Amino acid sequence: MRLFFGWDRLAKKLPSKDRPWRFECIAFTPVGNYSWGGSAGVHNSSCWGNLTFDFTPEQLTAIRKGIILRAVKTWRKAPNERLDTFDKWADPEIGDPEFYESVLKPLEKELSSYAAKVKPTMTDAEVNEIFENALPKWVALKHEIDALRKVYLKKKFSK
Repeated sequence: MRLFFGWDRLAKKLPSKDRPWRFECIAFTPVGNYSWGGSAGVHNSSCWGNLTFDFTPEQLTAIRKGIILRAVKTWRKAPNERLDTFDKWADPEIGDPEFYESVLKPLEKELSSYAAKVKPTMTDAEVNEIFENALPKWVALKHEIDALRKVYLKKKFSK
């Protein structure tokens, strides 16, 4: 049996030697099923099946680089979504121009500046900087804006 793990959705919790993953796999097929995990049943926790990854720093950086390259491609291909996400706040009737100018415009500029740095020839330092500072915001932009909005409104109305 072969397994493939796409790292993109797991960027916040990439495995390491110090943090094994609990893993259980049950495959159901027309002729029965099999389990890798040692559980007594479908609804029980596994009693074995920890995966331990021993990545070198170079391998971990290569994984991060791949995640970044795919994330920035989505950022660059989605101008309409970004327009909806950012520009609606600039609209005086349906948005909040003050919030846009003071909070979102600088965020968009920051994320665009990181996107401009992304290239296949990035150094390890650039990969790690972008991974830590831009990637979380790119992949969860709407959540980032929600959190910033909460802080903004709290400051504005709590004096």
